[in-house]
Amino acid sequence: MDIEELFGLLDLSEDCYFIHDGATILFANRAAHECLGKPIDYLHGKRLKQLISEEDIVCAGKPFQLGKKRLYASVLKQPFKQAHKRKEAMEVASRLSAGVAHELRNPLTTIKGFIQLYSEIGELSASQIDLMNIELERIENIINDYVLLAEEPPARENESIQMAAFLQSLLKKNKVKQLTDGHPIKLNINEEATVLGSRKELFLLFYNLLENAIDASLKHSPVHITMHAEGANVCVEITDFGSGIPAERLHYIGQPFYSTKEKGTGLGLMICYRVAETHGGLIDIESKNKRGTNVKVILPMTTKNRSMVREKAAMLTYG
Repeated sequence: MDIEELFGLLDLSEDCYFIHDGATILFANRAAHECLGKPIDYLHGKRLKQLISEEDIVCAGKPFQLGKKRLYASVLKQPFKQAHKRKEAMEVASRLSAGVAHELRNPLTTIKGFIQLYSEIGELSASQIDLMNIELERIENIINDYVLLAEEPPARENESIQMAAFLQSLLKKNKVKQLTDGHPIKLNINEEATVLGSRKELFLLFYNLLENAIDASLKHSPVHITMHAEGANVCVEITDFGSGIPAERLHYIGQPFYSTKEKGTGLGLMICYRVAETHGGLIDIESKNKRGTNVKVILPMTTKNRSMVREKAAMLTYG
């Protein structure tokens, strides 16, 4: 097989392939151009490190020899590709959400008005009204999620948030206590860490993740929350021991309107991804079917906090 035949085969693949000499890209297939949002042939001749970091690529097999030249075949790691696809999907969902939320609010207001009227004249029983109000509240929550997705990331003044105290106060809130009732929550904090961000948005992020963990768990099944430092970042892991997510479904998680719940919309987890990304962080999910799920939220620490962690690590290593 000559090099042109090899390039032709790689162009048929859905994985993102690069052929390079360690510094310069000699070939990138169609999937790589689409993933990086570049026109065909744009990547050829570009410096590899200008486009993607070494952490984003993994060598696919051994280096190969072409004449007297030593070349390398590399592919983009799956998380990198998924992040790009999720970003594109998020943009589409955001555009749709604005219109959907507007169209739903008007008839919902009318329905609520008639329910109030029939309630006052005694046409509906108390149990019927309670049931309808529960369903209307669910619809309103979904609309609020749509609105949140449709909004531009807020221009906010970030505040310093001590994550240990934040997580402790989170679990004391009545809304969270009601959510976790019957499920022991084990909080394990290994490092103190400070991040810059919005308490309101981070509450929404961790509340949604806790709700997912509880929904996936059997009654009285525990949920573990662990916080520790990872280099310049703080990592908060939420682990349940519930039904887990089948491997064939895991790569759909975080995509618009995909949910493993019977009545789920998938919007809650999309919002979690968005909050993490607007805080300069990311979410990583690992799951085993029928054994549970681990959701890792990684957020950048403040510069001051990073130096404290390094000093503590040095003391542990050399003291």
